[in-house]
Amino acid sequence: MKWPRAAAKTRRSIVEALTSITVTLTRPAKRGRPADALLREALYLYGLNPRRWSDEIPTEHAAALA
Repeated sequence: MKWPRAAAKTRRSIVEALTSITVTLTRPAKRGRPADALLREALYLYGLNPRRWSDEIPTEHAAALA
């Protein structure tokens, strides 16, 4: 709701915070969980970036998001 009117730095901060929280809250021992760096990159670039939702996601990032 607030995303379209939020300043660019605010949007970046929101994405960074949500990425950190998601990586922290996912269980590292869960079978099939990607490495922290890959999960963080996939969330930051594709999962939490509305402008890139229509882009084709690379296979490794798609698997990490799944």
